[in-house]
Amino acid sequence: MTTGERASTSTSPDNPDFHLCARHTHVHARARSGVRGSIVVMTSYDWNAQTYAENVGFVPELGRTVLDLLDPQGHELVLDLGCGDGVLTAELASRAGRVHGIDASPDMVAAAQDRGLDAQVVHGAKIAEAITEGRLVAGSFDAVFTNAALHWIPAAQDVIAGVHQLLKPGGRFVGEFGGHGNVASLSIALHAARRLHGVEPAAHPWFFPTAAEYEELLRAGGFDVRLIEIHHRPTPLPTGAAGWIETFGDPFLGDLDADTAQAVAATAVELLEVSMRDSHGNWTADYVRLRFAAMRV
Repeated sequence: MTTGERASTSTSPDNPDFHLCARHTHVHARARSGVRGSIVVMTSYDWNAQTYAENVGFVPELGRTVLDLLDPQGHELVLDLGCGDGVLTAELASRAGRVHGIDASPDMVAAAQDRGLDAQVVHGAKIAEAITEGRLVAGSFDAVFTNAALHWIPAAQDVIAGVHQLLKPGGRFVGEFGGHGNVASLSIALHAARRLHGVEPAAHPWFFPTAAEYEELLRAGGFDVRLIEIHHRPTPLPTGAAGWIETFGDPFLGDLDADTAQAVAATAVELLEVSMRDSHGNWTADYVRLRFAAMRV
């Protein structure tokens, strides 16, 4: 899930909000269980919490092992960076003393607040700005937790600097996000589908570093890295490639007119059937995750 302010109406890749929620394209498939149906494209300026839960509800489910790595204590104040709709944040809140969530999407933050959670809209790369504005307090958090959010924020150094400001000395920064090679098949299929429809490939929208690359950034940002690893995690897609593209495909479709976006999405699903869909109609994505635990020096 994303971490950022409400999207700007600019769709330039140079706009830091562009890859977060500038113009999400949702590709709806009537047929489920991995069978591609009629695809309809529509756009919005925000994540849709209901669509997210339907298509990729596994994201918070699979984040529970990262919570165990954090091992929150009952007296601690913890920030959930990229809290999304609050499903995993609620579990974090049951284990920590107090939890505050931040996320890109007003719709997601509203969903988290509906669960009774303390959350606000803050861009993950603009934590320092939020501190200056008094919306977050420097040196006040015992730990910062993040799951499936940091790959949406190419400005990794700004995120790390902001987290460093928020943490008390000795505070923990623990999380997991997409690592090098994540969703390679999906990315290649979408790039190929654009070419097949006479459209230039889109710029790579995500930050998928190697463990060595991210460790270097953490150490340069004032952290002692206690654990960092890449692991391959084949991940079932409950609504198939069409549902995944509906939720995450905007960087590849958002610059296209509706008809072309529909055609590109359908072609990508067709290309992916060979490698991602089994004989029973079940879809599995090639997820690669980077998991880390670091301490503020």
